[in-house]
Amino acid sequence: MRAQIPLRITSLDPATKFSETCHTVVVNPSGCGIRFRYALEPGMQVRIDDLPGGISATAHVASNVPLQSSSKYFLIGISLDQPANWWCMAPSPQDWEQYSSTPQLASAR
Repeated sequence: MRAQIPLRITSLDPATKFSETCHTVVVNPSGCGIRFRYALEPGMQVRIDDLPGGISATAHVASNVPLQSSSKYFLIGISLDQPANWWCMAPSPQDWEQYSSTPQLASAR
């Protein structure tokens, strides 16, 4: 589902330190695509903060693709460690019904 949701991505990899605000381009219960100003290594563990409702989730980088050949931005695929409706989409699409409950591993900031 297309959605621009502001959030913060923080690296959990001790060798690569960053914490940056960005926004989603697309979301689903398994993850999201974010617009980011540089490529991230697939497999990198990240924490997503400032999700709707003030919760956080852990995830990993699944992919990265340049948005355009001349662009300095990348579309980063993020795979959530626990699929859920982290985005608080309501009403949610019908195929999200099994993810309608509040994420169990959510943490309030």
